[in-house]
Amino acid sequence: MKKKFRIKKNKDFKRIISKQNILRCDNVLIFYMINKDAKHVRIGISISSKIKGSVIRNKIKRQIKAMANEIIDFNKENNIDIIFFVKKQIINFHSTLKMLKKNLEKLNV
Repeated sequence: MKKKFRIKKNKDFKRIISKQNILRCDNVLIFYMINKDAKHVRIGISISSKIKGSVIRNKIKRQIKAMANEIIDFNKENNIDIIFFVKKQIINFHSTLKMLKKNLEKLNV
């Protein structure tokens, strides 16, 4: 995932989360907001500190990035910011992928 498709700044995370536009999965919350400045989708990933171990948290980040690359068309002009907030550890990659795909279809991403 290229740098221009990432959300890194804390103020951006806070701004998107404060809008309270949420899609819920079993163990992932998807916060989203229309961004009038960007001409493409931007992704941010946040993982709960309740998930112990940096190795596990980094593995989950890699899994979420892989899911996002599979689901989202980054070449399409769509100005939406999405934050994936992982509450619990992802047990099954494919079932989580199906749930995220189903929820992100609502956003036309």
